[in-house]
Amino acid sequence: MNINWKTKSFIFLLIDLFKIYKLLYFIQKYITKKSIIEIHCLNPKWITHQNNLSALPSPKIIEFGAGKNLAQNIYLSQFAESQLLVDIRSMLDISLVNNSFNQLSKICTNLKYHELRNTDELFKFLKITYKAPFNLVNNTLEENSFDACISTDTLEHIPLNELKSIFQAMKRILKPNGLISAIVDYTDHYSYSDSSIGKLNFLQFDDNSFRKYNHSSHYQNRLRHYDYLSLFNDLGYELLTCKYENSAMLPEVISNQFNKLDPSITATQGTFLLKNIK
Repeated sequence: MNINWKTKSFIFLLIDLFKIYKLLYFIQKYITKKSIIEIHCLNPKWITHQNNLSALPSPKIIEFGAGKNLAQNIYLSQFAESQLLVDIRSMLDISLVNNSFNQLSKICTNLKYHELRNTDELFKFLKITYKAPFNLVNNTLEENSFDACISTDTLEHIPLNELKSIFQAMKRILKPNGLISAIVDYTDHYSYSDSSIGKLNFLQFDDNSFRKYNHSSHYQNRLRHYDYLSLFNDLGYELLTCKYENSAMLPEVISNQFNKLDPSITATQGTFLLKNIK
């Protein structure tokens, strides 16, 4: 189903106004079927996290924004002691999780499929705990309780002030020298459903102009690679590795609020490995 970005923006506005998030999940699962994934091979992003955390033997991991099917976490369960997954609202769908688990068990010999009847069985078979709704900023998690944090295609959906608060909270709950492996999607997400616009289409708008398309149910902060570098540096994380890749064409007009001279302005994805310095 190909929906242009203005139509999709209007749909998200309606969802925003009436808070009908369950309807959005229903549409994605049963109409557009974007929630149902087919796994034929390992996702390179999973391998990135695995490699980034390879120095930690059997780490305790926390992730925020894990999504519905948990395919990434099921894969990483082979290498982690445990995983805590948190979301601002409950998004997990146990049927989608079973679908991912079953497919991955045919690819990964270390994974033995068990049909999960409820979220409690996530821990029994995969050492995964899911908590939602969960406020990562004002939380009761113990200090120094996790070895690592992972994040995949989530940071771009969080306003800058909230990102600062989340990464400040993460400094408390991660152990000294704990690691953060983060992958950020820098593209205009409306381009996924509207092939007529470019991957960086939203860079032509200033914040005031983009606000009418930028609804909380599909919020995009439009931060660039250099913004994340500044954020992590200001909060005192040590940057172990970072890169940007998959450069795209810029729109003809770019808002003055973006740094047109920075070479990373054309990036469509960024990856970071951070060390928690206390």
